[in-house]
Amino acid sequence: VQMYYDRVERDQPGSINDRMDTWDLDAQYGFQLAEKHRLLWGVGYRRMRDELDNLSPALAFIPASARLHRGHVFMQDEIALSERVELTLGLKFEHNNYTRWEALPNARLAWRLDDTRLLWGALSRAVRAPSRVDRELFVPANPPYLFAGGPRFESEIANVLEIGYRAQPLPQLSYSVTGFRHEFSRLRTVEPAPGGAIVGNGMEGALNGIEAWGSYRILPQWRLTAGYTRHRQKLTLLPGITSL
Repeated sequence: VQMYYDRVERDQPGSINDRMDTWDLDAQYGFQLAEKHRLLWGVGYRRMRDELDNLSPALAFIPASARLHRGHVFMQDEIALSERVELTLGLKFEHNNYTRWEALPNARLAWRLDDTRLLWGALSRAVRAPSRVDRELFVPANPPYLFAGGPRFESEIANVLEIGYRAQPLPQLSYSVTGFRHEFSRLRTVEPAPGGAIVGNGMEGALNGIEAWGSYRILPQWRLTAGYTRHRQKLTLLPGITSL
């Protein structure tokens, strides 16, 4: 069980004064269900109190203050398919003020080729829920608005595929290589609207890449590490969508 409280104050002269209080509670419990199954389940709740003063006629958050709530529940099963192959299946449901429930499934497969090599793969779904900037920011502070938060702005989605390999060929040498592909949908756009612009979900795309790192211990007190990442991203607007 874990709990924390956090307070953030932001003073932006001539624009906003913001005080954000966050309370967070998480609980997890794991147990061995059978010889080949280890279950982990958990719940969490986060409450945020955002007290904001709009100081400028140029922009405003409407409403100025908000009570935000986020909660989740999840279950994960680690399944020993064999002595060297393990499958992990998980499902999380998250709830937020704006889009209500979001489902986040994931699956991971790990194969220990021997005691020094591991081959693994993963499929998962991630979302970015709307924030107050997406839904409740307006420019100027009073109508008519040139820019308005999107009342129908939905969560951005990423479906992720990863394949990786790890090895430790020598006691002092280890390395890892991972290839990945992210498929995005409902990405944030700023679209023309009568009299100004509004936030929408008019973009999609994909990201392909590779990530590698290595570590070599020359002496007990001296270790060298290096990493490399390369990716290519291509985003496109949906048919009929124009983004400013």
